[in-house]
Amino acid sequence: MLTKRPILSVLIFSAIFLIVGFILGKFFGVRGTMRNNTQTYRGEIRESGYKFISPLLDYDSQINYSQLAPFKNKINQLLDSLRQQHQIDTASVYFRDLDIGYSFDINGNDTFSPASLLKVPVMIAYYKEAEKNPGILQEKLVYKPTTQGLNDGSVNDTVLKAGQTYTVEDLIENMIIYSDNEAKTTLTAYRPDILVQPYQDLGVNIPIINGLDDKMSVNDYALFFRILFNSSYLTQDYSEKALEVLSRSKFYSALRAGVPTEIGMAHKWGLRKTDQGVQLHDCGIIYIPKHPYLLCVMTRGSDDGKLADAIKQVSALAYQEVNDNPSPGNN
Repeated sequence: MLTKRPILSVLIFSAIFLIVGFILGKFFGVRGTMRNNTQTYRGEIRESGYKFISPLLDYDSQINYSQLAPFKNKINQLLDSLRQQHQIDTASVYFRDLDIGYSFDINGNDTFSPASLLKVPVMIAYYKEAEKNPGILQEKLVYKPTTQGLNDGSVNDTVLKAGQTYTVEDLIENMIIYSDNEAKTTLTAYRPDILVQPYQDLGVNIPIINGLDDKMSVNDYALFFRILFNSSYLTQDYSEKALEVLSRSKFYSALRAGVPTEIGMAHKWGLRKTDQGVQLHDCGIIYIPKHPYLLCVMTRGSDDGKLADAIKQVSALAYQEVNDNPSPGNN
């Protein structure tokens, strides 16, 4: 009798423990609620307190990607319509919800000439170098405009003057804000040894920095904006700094034109014109309060004005979808 009672007590306690655990698991074990018989996922857990970045702390990968299908179909239908209207020849789109963490792409591995989009990894390379050598940003270089034969759409109202001396930081800001080709040329010529590091670290094919034969996909390019927002490559201070500079872009067409002016955006555009046609791209983070998202669009056609309008329409559709429905594709 003395040996059976402890065993019986253990069995009863174990049964009670299992029942209580099952009940608690039912009520508290699932993160979120149920919608349309699918689990609402927690998404990405991030550190707050910054304006442009949101450092990634944790990630819940339980995502039902089928919820994205309706949203992706809307983008596909829009692209089909734009092709039929001869506004674009081809296009690639990358979308990522930066709060929840899901994403999709359309023709995401097709390659385009990134043109001035490559100015972002140049900035990242210099800020990465500045982490161990902060003085590099205050080093002074002579701004010497040259004729490269590339049409990357540099904004004409750059504030830099030929023959004058500027800090590396000044050149970076003008390279991004005004898409100043000559500022990029000055920076790439000064420290070519640091330029390939971001590509190597991210496992992205290294394009020709100053040439017509550079190629990159929208999926690969989106990585540069993701690492800035996540603060997963540069320090938090330099990630914040990079996106703040990108938020001051003087290019108001394409992505920017599809979003209300009061909504913040950190983006970079690129234009390439050749005898074979025109390519226009725009990639950026749209800061809808509490629900930012990343949208990158690369296009190819015959008229940059038509391409800009096409990107604007994609941008407007994405903004409406996210703004009207914090979980796009669920309606």
